[in-house]
Amino acid sequence: MSKEITPENWLEPDGPMQYYVKVLPNGQIEPASVLDWLHLMLGPQLLPSVPQEVRDLFEGARGALIYGCFSYRLYFLGVTELQRVADAAVAHKYNQLNGPPSKRKFGPSFDDAIKWLAGEGVLQLAEWEWMPNARNVASHLKEAGIINPPMAIQVLEKITKMINALYQTQSQRLWQTLVTNGENEDVSHFTH
Repeated sequence: MSKEITPENWLEPDGPMQYYVKVLPNGQIEPASVLDWLHLMLGPQLLPSVPQEVRDLFEGARGALIYGCFSYRLYFLGVTELQRVADAAVAHKYNQLNGPPSKRKFGPSFDDAIKWLAGEGVLQLAEWEWMPNARNVASHLKEAGIINPPMAIQVLEKITKMINALYQTQSQRLWQTLVTNGENEDVSHFTH
């Protein structure tokens, strides 16, 4: 399980990190370093067209993932925060497109916002409909959860792509459908 942080161990990788290795191009295996995880976490980037407020929230969530090497519990915290970042990205897009006024004090529910954006052709509902329940579950926890680093990277990549799709220009959408290269480094070479 995750370590209890002390002044002596706070900069040491958390215990479970010792079990992750990387496979080199020549087939040899070596331990995955803190820098290996850092580079993977820094790979997914939001488009410049994403509002700065969302970008700031994203960097906070990604920061938790980056420091998960030192406190394994931060992977779970970072993933749950990414879900709230996606919520903020949807709310910004809804407001940017002048979505219909809501009777709720703080605007439409996340579920209502994604349904409206889907109706406007801004997003594909099938890609987003899992998010409201996942976000609600993560916001009402009764105990700490555990997410491993490869799972955290997958969620980071998925939510980054979902947010970027909200803020792509028409030409960027067309280009993305024509070109499928340029993906982030595959994390499948990291094993546990």
